[in-house]
Amino acid sequence: MKSHGISDFSYEEALKKREEEGRDSLFQPISLKDCNLPGNILMAPMAGVTDLPYRILCKEMGLSLSFTEMVSAKAIY
Repeated sequence: MKSHGISDFSYEEALKKREEEGRDSLFQPISLKDCNLPGNILMAPMAGVTDLPYRILCKEMGLSLSFTEMVSAKAIY
């Protein structure tokens, strides 16, 4: 299958590879230095679009780590 420049990809092959590697779930525990997270779904900061209700929804859907929005120095003064 070819789509947007990606070739030789099949969903079935990806599932088979995942099973062979012992990854039966998307949500795998992850450790970042001394921080142990229950899953590997992380969300980067996105200024202007990640308000509190959005972050709460992401957490309910399985997000393990989220960052708050960035604040501009101009907004503080």
